[in-house]
Amino acid sequence: MRSTIINKVLPAMALAAAAGMSTSAQAGTLVNTWSYEVTSVFSNAVFEASGPGTQTVTDTRIEWRGATGPTSAIGVTTPGATGFVDTNGDWELADEYYHENRTLPSGTKSLLSTDLSITIALTPSDPAGDPLSPALERTFNIRFIETPNRNPGQTCADGGTNGVGINVDGCADIFVFEFDYGQFDFVYDGYIYSLFLFEDPTVDPPTLGPLSDAACEAADAAPGCFGFMTAEAKDTFAQFALSIELVGEVPEPAALALFGLGLVGLGAARRRRKVA
Repeated sequence: MRSTIINKVLPAMALAAAAGMSTSAQAGTLVNTWSYEVTSVFSNAVFEASGPGTQTVTDTRIEWRGATGPTSAIGVTTPGATGFVDTNGDWELADEYYHENRTLPSGTKSLLSTDLSITIALTPSDPAGDPLSPALERTFNIRFIETPNRNPGQTCADGGTNGVGINVDGCADIFVFEFDYGQFDFVYDGYIYSLFLFEDPTVDPPTLGPLSDAACEAADAAPGCFGFMTAEAKDTFAQFALSIELVGEVPEPAALALFGLGLVGLGAARRRRKVA
């Protein structure tokens, strides 16, 4: 009988504690407005193993060229975007990235991949407060394919036709972004917030999106990969934006402790029942 009572009471205690987590500790001050600074840094650039040409790599720009002719590059248009963003308010602009797509001599030693690290520093502005520490940071891997151009009417690496759509002036190059999502969760002064990083929603049609299976395969990525195509001999831009939403107050430590004790007791009761 005692074991039966324990087996009923302890789960109830655990559920009560979990319900208590919806209440909150005495939180500090809710931040209405944040100042932000975005820092974008390229690193770990990998180029084809062989081929003519030269390459130049900096934190904000990677370029490659043949022995003669134009230069292709990727980079950050305005590194270090700054501004103010309201909690539960409108989105604001972050950094913008670009690809200068140029027709290069056949066999040019071109970019294969690079890492893009994005750091977002936040400081409460209304009311004023100390900077969030550590700053929010995430690193995304970028795979790049400098696709060979085909004759008009032939099939390009993305499965499209040279001379049609994105391939109208030659076979478009392929970018694949390998990341899970642009959400950064953080706690400040007793409140939980989420910062979202995404493409500027006013861009129509969007630059970023799912790529064709053929494009993913060409970039050695799994079907359903995410990225964008860049038209031959043109500049392509990807403008990002950010927003901050309030998630809620940090749960009370007492509620968390009660929840933990309930789970420990529940486990002990189950072990005693198995022994019996």
